[in-house]
Amino acid sequence: MQIEEIQHYFYEIQRVLKSGGQCFSTFFFYNETDENYISNLKDFGFPYKKDDYRLMNENVKSGNIAIYKTKIKQMLEKANLKFVKIEDGYWKGQNKDNSKKEYQDILVFKKD
Repeated sequence: MQIEEIQHYFYEIQRVLKSGGQCFSTFFFYNETDENYISNLKDFGFPYKKDDYRLMNENVKSGNIAIYKTKIKQMLEKANLKFVKIEDGYWKGQNKDNSKKEYQDILVFKKD
């Protein structure tokens, strides 16, 4: 999904989630430490830089998007949702940790 579509989903989740409820979702996230690495990955890289996100294919704007971690937190705040945590998956491959079971990064957030 594109950034605007994700933001819309957050608004809708906030609207239907009961107070105290949590949401579990998966994304591809990166930070300044990961950015160079993920932009150069051969099989699953995100070489196309945009504002606070990167695309795998410049012509496919609604699929395979990696989002800067601080951007997703801003998007949650804008929708009046509270960030709980991000659990990094093993998709980046660098610093591989055998304890990680999920490929994608996991985002947990809640409504107060």
